[in-house]
Amino acid sequence: MLKKIGRKREAYYCFCTPERLQKLRERQTAMKQAPGYDGHCRNLSKEEVEAKLAAGEPYTIRLKNAL
Repeated sequence: MLKKIGRKREAYYCFCTPERLQKLRERQTAMKQAPGYDGHCRNLSKEEVEAKLAAGEPYTIRLKNAL
């Protein structure tokens, strides 16, 4: 299933650290915004993703939602 989603480009790798995500939530809360992911890793190039994977950076898979 995950391979099918990846081939259709309906998902992407996210390499954001827990620290970055926490700071994002804090900033959004301070600005009276609903906390949510900002799509930071959504448009990484194939080369950037491959380099991060080769370096062993931890990641998660995120589904692409309409912006």
